[in-house]
Amino acid sequence: MKSGRIILAVVATAALAAVAGGAWWVRTLGPVPGLADVSFQVEGQTFRAHRLVLTSAVDQTRAAEKAVEEVLRNVPIPPKR
Repeated sequence: MKSGRIILAVVATAALAAVAGGAWWVRTLGPVPGLADVSFQVEGQTFRAHRLVLTSAVDQTRAAEKAVEEVLRNVPIPPKR
């Protein structure tokens, strides 16, 4: 009976040490490399490219709106009949 408890304590301690060691090892690996990092870099570059395109499109739209306003200012309004 006493030897069974000793064996059980040793096995439980070994299992606990293995789980703790495995958790420590996984923790020391750090973040998962690979597609996650590349994805963020690509998304960042894509965002910057889209921001440049959108900024350019907004500037072009504003310029077009100003041009239309200028044309409409110079169009005579016909009198009502």
